[in-house]
Amino acid sequence: MPSKTHVQHCAALICAYLTDDTEGCGALRDTAELTYRQWYESATILCAAVLDLIAFDTGSHPFTIIDNYTPDRHEIFPGTRHLPQATTAIVYYDLHKRVPEPDAVGVNVIASLFDIAVTGIEELAHLWSRTPIEVARLLTIAAATYERQVW
Repeated sequence: MPSKTHVQHCAALICAYLTDDTEGCGALRDTAELTYRQWYESATILCAAVLDLIAFDTGSHPFTIIDNYTPDRHEIFPGTRHLPQATTAIVYYDLHKRVPEPDAVGVNVIASLFDIAVTGIEELAHLWSRTPIEVARLLTIAAATYERQVW
């Protein structure tokens, strides 16, 4: 599982994206410090957290949120979108509190995971009457406290 630093790195990338900091996005995205697996695991955790917050705020279940929302396309990561596989990874994480192996998903879902996370952040901003960057900054702070729970 990723460390809190990796989860925070993903949240910081979202903050850079939301503030139109192209240079910052590029630097954060192109870092050699995170492997594909670390990006994948950290982005999955952030998506699950955002969907849990929306579900909590609306009195619903995260699976209902996943079923009812189609994420907008955001250009944080280039590439083909694989929404069903990304959704499967999030649901698996929500059920088992661990990210499925990348091989189980079968495709690169990082772009789709960031699309889901940013769309979720925009929805939370709407629900909370805040700006998306305020919500993303809160997630960055929360990511700093992330610790893997062993069941």
